[in-house]
Amino acid sequence: MLSIDGEKKHFRVAAYGEVSTVRTAHDEAEPDLQENNGGYGGGIIVTKLQNRYAASFTTGVMMPNTYTEAGSRPNFAGQSTDYTIEMIYGRALVYNLSLGYLLYPRTYKSYYQPNYNVYVEFLGRSYGAATVLINNERIEANAPALVRGDYIEAHVGIQKIINSNFRLNLSIGFPVFRKSYTRFYPVDMISAQRYFYFE
Repeated sequence: MLSIDGEKKHFRVAAYGEVSTVRTAHDEAEPDLQENNGGYGGGIIVTKLQNRYAASFTTGVMMPNTYTEAGSRPNFAGQSTDYTIEMIYGRALVYNLSLGYLLYPRTYKSYYQPNYNVYVEFLGRSYGAATVLINNERIEANAPALVRGDYIEAHVGIQKIINSNFRLNLSIGFPVFRKSYTRFYPVDMISAQRYFYFE
C-alpha cells in the first residue's frame, strides 16, 4: 500500500482481493462474487483527497468458477436418465469512479468526529458470455442475459464515516450506458463497510 498524507490532503493506493465459495445456480453471464458466483478476484484502489473533495478509482478482475449440477430425471419410458449441466462464466473487468464532497464537520475538532459526505459513483463492468453445456454438449442460448456485455450505472448517495474505518452508505442508482441483467432499476442500496489496516 502507498500512502502520502498531508494537511487536508492525501493520496493512497491499495490492493484488494476477494474470494467466494458460493455454489448456487446463476442464470446470467454477469458474475457476482458477493451473492451468486464462486470464484476469486482482485484489483487496486486509488484515492485522492484535497480539502473537502475526494475522488476514488477502483479497477479489478473477477474470475468466476464453473457451476456444475448433476442428477437424474425420468424419461418418457419412465426410466431414470442421468444428466450433467455446466454453466461456464466469462471473466469480468470492474471499473468504478467515485466523487465525494464533505458536508460535515466544517472544522475538525477531533480525529474521531464522524464525517457526512455526499457522493456520485459510476459503477461499470465488462464481462464475457456464459456457455451452457448439457451432458457435455453446448446449448445455443440467445438470451440477452447470457451474452457478453458491459454497462455503467450512476449512483448518488449520502455517507457517514466513523473513526475513518467504518462507512455507512445510502444511495440510489440508475443505468447511464446499457444495463445489468442481474437487477431491477432503480437500485436502492444500504451498505456498511469496515476497513482493516495492516502496517
